[in-house]
Amino acid sequence: MTKIKDILSIHLEEDIKSVIDLNQQDEQSVIDELDGFILTESLAKHLADFCDFYTSNTAQPGLWLSGFYGSGKSYFSKMIGFLFLNSATL
Repeated sequence: MTKIKDILSIHLEEDIKSVIDLNQQDEQSVIDELDGFILTESLAKHLADFCDFYTSNTAQPGLWLSGFYGSGKSYFSKMIGFLFLNSATL
């Protein structure tokens, strides 16, 4: 019988951070966070919506990111920050 852990590309035995530190930018932490980020279909839709809004000609100075505690708001915003950074070292 196939088990969930056999079809995932992540290692379930590794420690999963319960809090994302937005200021932690050392290279290994960035690589680990990018490797551990799972882009679900729903999250991909939110990311596409964000990119559409960001590249539009809107006059709004910002947007609101909301969700329940532990739902991944900080992780999502940090991933967007990595996209904006577009660093060759990543």
